[in-house]
Parts: sequence; structure tokens; C-alpha cells
Amino acid sequence: MNLDFSQLQAPEGPVVELTGATLPLLPAYDVGLESVDLTVEKGALVMILLEHGAQDHPLADVVSGLVQLEEGRVRIFGGEWRLWNPDQQAKARWRIGRVFNGHGWMSNLDVDENVTLAERHHGQRALAGITEEMTMWARLVGLEAIPFTRPSVTDREELRRSEWVRAALGNPWLLLLERPGRELADGWLSDLAPLVHRLRTAGAAVIWLAESDEEWGDDSLNASLKLRAEDNKLFPV
Repeated sequence: MNLDFSQLQAPEGPVVELTGATLPLLPAYDVGLESVDLTVEKGALVMILLEHGAQDHPLADVVSGLVQLEEGRVRIFGGEWRLWNPDQQAKARWRIGRVFNGHGWMSNLDVDENVTLAERHHGQRALAGITEEMTMWARLVGLEAIPFTRPSVTDREELRRSEWVRAALGNPWLLLLERPGRELADGWLSDLAPLVHRLRTAGAAVIWLAESDEEWGDDSLNASLKLRAEDNKLFPV
């Protein structure tokens, strides 16, 4: 399948489809996957409450094509990772905005350089346009500006919110949020919600891995589907 990854929205059809997705417990994770079925459409928000003590979940890596299933199939943007060449895979990952469970920062780049890296590498816009969009997202989530410092010396709260901006930059087709409010003070949810709303309105699908009942149960987010992660499976609520 020959996709044009420069388009503003994903092609027609589901953004993500998992069918019978099965993955054994690997050292990098707290849980595996057992016969997981999941379909995520454009503009949808799937909210998944993580099991207590099992917060290193493989779902985002599976969807991103970073780990191979033992059984089952994952389709994204109407295609399959295994059928794309490395260049197509790289461009597909460019269309995924992600707040990682880990930090995901390159230590030898300043935070602002990290935030704009994928868009500068894969996109076709001038740096001025990328910077303007970055500033818009930063102010939306409560930052005066994205820090021009190395991640290791940047304030933890500013760094986490900068992750949100990095994930939103460039109009992603899919937004993956892994515990996006961890280590933040109360009130963070009201700052992240407008970003998620804008991206959904633009057509992005969202998978949100929540670590607290507060975020998972917030009705103002208007989740399309709520699930609980338990015993390597996802259960609808």
C-alpha cells in the first residue's frame, strides 16, 4: 500500500486495528497481551486504565511497530508494518505523536531541538512555521516557551509539558499518551485536555494509557471507549 504521509489526515478507514494481538511477557514490560482486539477510528479517544503495578504496558510499542506480535495482526493507517520498507516505516512513525512511558529525549539536543526534530527531518515546512506551531502548543498547555536547555537540566514539569507539545506537533494521525500526567502537580489534566480536543477535531485518533481513576474517569474528555487493562487483556467498561 502506497500511502502519502504528507496528507493532513490519515486515509479512510480505521486508524488502528488489532486482531487477536498476542505477545508474551517480555523483560521491557510488566504485562503481555493475550488475544487483544481493538479498533480506533479517526477522531476517537480510547481511554485505557492501567492495572496497578503493571504500568509498563506494551500496547504503544505494538501499535508503533517496535515489537513483533507472537500471534495476531496490527494494522495502522490501513497498512502493516511488516509490509512497509524502512523508509515507509519511518514516515509512518512520523505521523504518530507519542508521550512515552519513559522520557524519550535525546540527551545531546536541547529540548526545543528535540521537540522539532521529527518535523524538521520528515516534514516540508520552513523552520519558522514549525517554531510558530510549537509556540502555539506550548502556550496552550501552560508554558511560556519550550525550554532551550538540555533535558537533564530542565525543570521536570516543563519537560513533561514539552513532551505533550512534541507529540502534538505536525498534526499527527495518531496520538499515543502513556501516563502523560505522571510526576505532575494537580491541575495538569485541564491543561492537556484542550490539546487532545484540538487534535481529535482535526481527525487524530487517540489512545490514552491512564494510571489514575482521575484521568480515566474524567467525563469532560468525552472518551469514545473506556477499557481496563487486566490479566494481559483489555476489558470494556
